[in-house]
Amino acid sequence: MKFSIDIEAFNCTFKEISTRMNEHVHPGDIADVVVKRAVDVLKAKGALIRTLNSEMKELDLNVAHGLSEGFLSKGPIYSKEVIEDLCREDAVRVIDDILNDPRIQYPKETWEEGIRMVVDSPIVFQDRLAGIMQVFFGEQRRLTDEELNFLLFTSRQGACAMEKAALIEGQRTQYEQLALRTEKLSALGRMAAGIAHEINNPLTGILLFSTNMRKKVPEGGPIKEGLDLIVREATRCKGIIQDLLEFSRDREPNKVMANLTDLIEKALSILENEFRLHQISVEKDLSGDVPDMLLDVNLMQQVFVNLFINAVEAIQKDGVIKIRCHLSTDQAGAIIEISDTGCGIASENLVKIFEPFFSSKTNGSGLGLAVSYGIVQKHGGDILVSSQPGEGTRFTIELPLVKPTQKATDKKPIKVLLVDDEKDFVETLSNRIGQRSLEPAIALNGEEALELVFHQVPDVMILDLKMPHLDGIEVLRRVKQTNPEVEIIILTGHGAEYNKVDALLWGAFDFMEKPVDIDRLINAIHNAYKHKIGKKQSTKLQILK
Repeated sequence: MKFSIDIEAFNCTFKEISTRMNEHVHPGDIADVVVKRAVDVLKAKGALIRTLNSEMKELDLNVAHGLSEGFLSKGPIYSKEVIEDLCREDAVRVIDDILNDPRIQYPKETWEEGIRMVVDSPIVFQDRLAGIMQVFFGEQRRLTDEELNFLLFTSRQGACAMEKAALIEGQRTQYEQLALRTEKLSALGRMAAGIAHEINNPLTGILLFSTNMRKKVPEGGPIKEGLDLIVREATRCKGIIQDLLEFSRDREPNKVMANLTDLIEKALSILENEFRLHQISVEKDLSGDVPDMLLDVNLMQQVFVNLFINAVEAIQKDGVIKIRCHLSTDQAGAIIEISDTGCGIASENLVKIFEPFFSSKTNGSGLGLAVSYGIVQKHGGDILVSSQPGEGTRFTIELPLVKPTQKATDKKPIKVLLVDDEKDFVETLSNRIGQRSLEPAIALNGEEALELVFHQVPDVMILDLKMPHLDGIEVLRRVKQTNPEVEIIILTGHGAEYNKVDALLWGAFDFMEKPVDIDRLINAIHNAYKHKIGKKQSTKLQILK
């Protein structure tokens, strides 16, 4: 009996595969369509698709139609060598002597299944083997050219559709994981800020009283040793809380034009003694071709210091840290590679190291890498890690080369109110700011500042934290109650963490410690002004709605 396939069968098969692909279904659903169409159009007994397991180097059953569970449980009817030969041929192959052909591993079971002929078609995508489709017939017959072409067309069209569906499925999974991670980080950030605020007050008291008591007890006694332990552990807790606060603060970096290699060199100089104590040599390959970039100098330096400390702790003693900085191949970004010859990271921990509070170290807070990851992300970059236990670890930071945009200057200068009880400091700061096309005004105490705000509302206020009579937090609170549109930057030499939290909770735009870099402060003023304008435009849109 002679079979033939008309053009309508091709069209229907193509349309059904395309429809399922555009519905963004699971790859298995498309594979199911392919085998069912092959069985229906070719009048076959059954069909199956096995996809390549790249890790095991074996073919796993994906979908099957028209075949018994007992037969399928035997596994592939071919040996691995026969499958490899089929893949190299990249063509449809017919086996019609089931009982005697040496390529069939289970001739008796195949015959008992009612199979008299097998037609194989490799599933290839972009010159890469993705699997194999097998069509089983209950009788021997000669396939026409149309049938062979249909089988080859269906397997290849199905391969493209399954590849796209797998890609979409992977992207969907990544998006869901990212959304879940973002939600978790947001919740953890709020929780971290609350915990830090609650713990800092009693911790400050513990440190204060234990330090005073330590001065009053005799040297060498058990009480002195106990107090030393209290101070040491309380100081460690303070460091953990500092990490918590850094993790919880969701603010944009204060970016200025900076040289990346200079930042790396400065971070290395900070840890120079650590390298010497642990007998660690540092090998640098810092390209001079990397141009200045828009970076938050303090935050990026924090990232490098943190990664260098991790490398030191991983090496312990006698090792090498290699730092390489260069342009990406497309010249669109900078690549920083930091590798060490330390103990490495276990494979099961690699996916967790950027998660908050995860640490493989006994005394680690688990926040260093999480904070570093967030800082790099805020710069529009990414941080990757590769490691083998016993062979060391490599962190790769990718940063885009973003040039500052040239914008026309505003017709009206930004009004900045400087509030500080140190007259020489505030006058010097006023002169420096006035040279940057800003319009400064000065108040030497909190009462004077409130009076100036009442008569002439500034755009941005630079507010000292510690002042007599009315301190910075109280001035901040009153200004935000009467003039919430004023953006306030706290500037202080007394950077207690609970003060930072209080300032941010009362609506401060930023919190900066003295001595402050003038370029960073100017950048913060412009960012605060942009934030104010953005809020004003958002309010106008809500009114229009």
